[in-house]
Amino acid sequence: MCACAGGMLIFLSEDALPRCPDLKENRARHRAEYGGRLPNWKCDYCYGRRKNNGKITPLEVNDVTRGEFEQKKPMIVRLGKLTEVGHPFYRKQLLDFLELCREFGTSVIFPTKMLEYDERVAKLLRETRSVLNYGIGNDSLERGACSQGFKNEKRIWEAWKYHMDGVNTTLTIACDVTSSMGDNVGRGFAVGKAMDFRGEIPRRLLPMRINKVALAWKIAGEDWHKLIYRTIDGEDKLPLELHEVDNPGRYIQRGNNELIPRIYHPDFRGFVGSCRVCSRIGEIEYCDGCHLDGALKQCFPASEIAEVQYNPGRSEDMRRYRQKKRRDKRQGVLF
Repeated sequence: MCACAGGMLIFLSEDALPRCPDLKENRARHRAEYGGRLPNWKCDYCYGRRKNNGKITPLEVNDVTRGEFEQKKPMIVRLGKLTEVGHPFYRKQLLDFLELCREFGTSVIFPTKMLEYDERVAKLLRETRSVLNYGIGNDSLERGACSQGFKNEKRIWEAWKYHMDGVNTTLTIACDVTSSMGDNVGRGFAVGKAMDFRGEIPRRLLPMRINKVALAWKIAGEDWHKLIYRTIDGEDKLPLELHEVDNPGRYIQRGNNELIPRIYHPDFRGFVGSCRVCSRIGEIEYCDGCHLDGALKQCFPASEIAEVQYNPGRSEDMRRYRQKKRRDKRQGVLF
């Protein structure tokens, strides 16, 4: 049995299944599709694939958690940095945490791909004035989540249920913004389903970053080297115009070797114009406040983004932790 933690799919024992009746049903439904055995897959484009150091066992909401709330008094908490907290396996901990947020008046930013409708979750999200952002992507690149029944079409319907129950809910659409919507649909992205869905759910855009050479064709329909924007003799020779999507250089290569969009196709002009975008396009950083009520929508030069200050000992601590985790067979590390 698989559960998702930080983009990683790990096998759970059969003892865990009674706590996850929906997963048990999904496993039976999709077993035939995957040749009798559920796959061990994370999302192909997972940005946290080398930083996934979290345990698969859930942390309990206890006195330590309460103490942190009392000390820091957070106004907003963003869930799911490296863990899919919407997964049914973690439902008890999610409910306990949302109860704590309600007590302290804390709102939650909740990205998810694997949250089915639960009226208890809906009630707490409403009472904490939180936002629920369903990630809508590409089934062929998200096989682990899809193997457990959380395909993109299902996510759209689950999002609609929360929206109809009064929860601030969005469809956060990940796709190649440098290509047309038609080209995205042809490569398997669910942007068409999200845009055509009859329910009036707010849509927002999450431009795909390409972090593997092998993903370039799957995401953007061209070889990696053809996508990279290059200067000639140190000068920009390629005009930066929205309609020039056939011009080589649709993406910028960053220092970490990720490719980020340099331009956006006119099909996405409405998203950009209304600042319903999360991430960078070209030299502009877009922020819609995760669609949290009252959050400021803004765009600004990417050069103004504050640099993250990491704890100097963090890297060494993580290295030792990964070594320990590999030695501990009970953690179920699969890669």
